[in-house]
Amino acid sequence: MKITKCILTIFLTVILLNNEVRPQMNEFKGKQISRTNSIELNGSIDKVFYLFTPIGEKKWAEGWEPKVIYPHNEKVKEGMVFSTRHIDEHLTYWVVVDYNAEEYFVQYVNFIYDYRSVVLKIKCNRINENKTEAVVNYLYTSLSEKGNEFIDSVTEEEQKEYIESWQKDINNYLSAR
Repeated sequence: MKITKCILTIFLTVILLNNEVRPQMNEFKGKQISRTNSIELNGSIDKVFYLFTPIGEKKWAEGWEPKVIYPHNEKVKEGMVFSTRHIDEHLTYWVVVDYNAEEYFVQYVNFIYDYRSVVLKIKCNRINENKTEAVVNYLYTSLSEKGNEFIDSVTEEEQKEYIESWQKDINNYLSAR
């Protein structure tokens, strides 16, 4: 946890220092929203949980190409850092802040410079031998006026549709195996 706190402190320091350098940002007031959705997946909990790791997600998410910064062996663990440029998004830096394979829980924090940050929590629960529930929570925080516009646009219905698209894509992947 010490590594994770250090990495998060560095990210936040960069963001805050940048805002101090730009006086026009001193008046900025960020916004925050939380969205939680559950999806049902047609696979064992061990198979499904792996698909929520940075490397596992490549198997089902089109355009997902994480660039692992640390550790160099791509082993998922607390303190893992990677970046993505998913589809048309900005460069996003991610940190694994909690990873518990025994509890089927992973938590990420990601930052898009001068736009938004996200705390993403995923908890998998065994329904039966071949069915798993995934509870997905996004906590969005804006880092700019453009980020505020994004926050204002994230309706519960849109977020639900987004997470349900994961269900479709993951179940398609699992059924093809």
